[in-house]
Amino acid sequence: MCIRDRFKKIGSKTEELEVKLFGGAEMITNGGKKAQVIQVGRMNVEMAMKKLKGLGLELKSYDIGGTLGRRLFFDTSSGEVWVKRLAGGSVSLFEKKDIHKQTLMQLDG
Repeated sequence: MCIRDRFKKIGSKTEELEVKLFGGAEMITNGGKKAQVIQVGRMNVEMAMKKLKGLGLELKSYDIGGTLGRRLFFDTSSGEVWVKRLAGGSVSLFEKKDIHKQTLMQLDG
């Protein structure tokens, strides 16, 4: 059963969903002398974006990429999300913001 059918079964419509995406930090290295970041985080984000696009779902907001871990605070009654980046690492590759279709196309490659 596809996700649209699942939502329909419980009386929800996919167009009523607010999709928000968080994570995808590059936190794994190869561990060698000349450590290189293994781009698992970016691949995860790209796959998530591809799946969302395939389902016809659009992101409302996101905080993805970079090298910082995140702690999320999610208020289920309002849908608000607060992101706290954990200490260390560099600035996030993609800053938290409202998404535009052009940005989605750039991330899809």
